[in-house]
Amino acid sequence: MVNRGAEKNADLERAVQIFLHNELERRRASGDESIPQYESADIQLVLPPAGLPCDDPNLSLPSRPQRFAGRISVAANCPDNPNLVRYLQANIELMGYVVVAAQDIPAGVPLTAEQVTLQLVDLSRATTQSVFAEQVVVGQTSRRMIRAGQPIHENMIHQPPVVNRGDKMVISAQGNGFAVSREGEAMDAGAIGDEIRIRVGQREVIQARVTAPGHARVNL
Repeated sequence: MVNRGAEKNADLERAVQIFLHNELERRRASGDESIPQYESADIQLVLPPAGLPCDDPNLSLPSRPQRFAGRISVAANCPDNPNLVRYLQANIELMGYVVVAAQDIPAGVPLTAEQVTLQLVDLSRATTQSVFAEQVVVGQTSRRMIRAGQPIHENMIHQPPVVNRGDKMVISAQGNGFAVSREGEAMDAGAIGDEIRIRVGQREVIQARVTAPGHARVNL
């Protein structure tokens, strides 16, 4: 005898898998930054809704923000009674690559391509500091010791400074129809994109953003 309850749950799980796969692809195609670059997605129904009196419910995502990895809630309601909403739990396992150390990396050294590699992991364990492409870290400097096999996070590395304290600087500024430049002396070290203090003359100190070794820009 066919177990009708088990069959309904299997049908519901397939519907949830299709719904969430489609939602993942839609969000990834739209450039949603909350969806990491993944290689595969495995979706399993964890908890079916209780008391849902229809076989083909409408599925939707709750309005509250959810991370699209690990446990996620899906709302289900019957077409003939949209006010009757039940929630089910699904688990999304996204497998993707993160950057890890290929060897022990001492603190204070520029990272090379030979020192890093990619490792396939469950992305629900990734964080906002995880790095997903090797070119992001190559050339940056390690802040501390990184052990072989350890995932490399953004807060473990930094851009090496291209300006050091005491360097002579050329500061440029542009506006509508004009461009001016001045010379000064760096009071801080900084990487490209960093904002540093620069002394101009004997008393004037201005804030400028480093654009290249010996050069900075003031935004007007």
